[in-house]
Amino acid sequence: MELPGFLVTLGVLFLFGLVADQLGRITSLPRVTLLLLLGLVAGNSGFGLVPDEVARWFEELSVVALTMVAFLLGGSLSLRNLAQHGRAILSISLAIVISTVAVVTIGLAAAGLPVG
Repeated sequence: MELPGFLVTLGVLFLFGLVADQLGRITSLPRVTLLLLLGLVAGNSGFGLVPDEVARWFEELSVVALTMVAFLLGGSLSLRNLAQHGRAILSISLAIVISTVAVVTIGLAAAGLPVG
């Protein structure tokens, strides 16, 4: 795929992402869930609308997207918010990490794969 086709594909994906974001703002549906469903439907697991040349860039794009999310979250976290909600943030973060490790460990053990 040439550069113009690549850029048009990314533009269409971003446009659909904006539509999903606006739909989430209008309705009470979580925007992140709508964006994930959009990716599932458009990607290879769904209708396969994304060309392979664009799909090869998903790993790099996901790193950029997660970096942007982390930057936005960090920008909204003030010292006052951290003082008020720091314990809850730490507790929830630890619970998520411990739960994830437990589920992955159980899944690996159930599949007969080595754990650790």
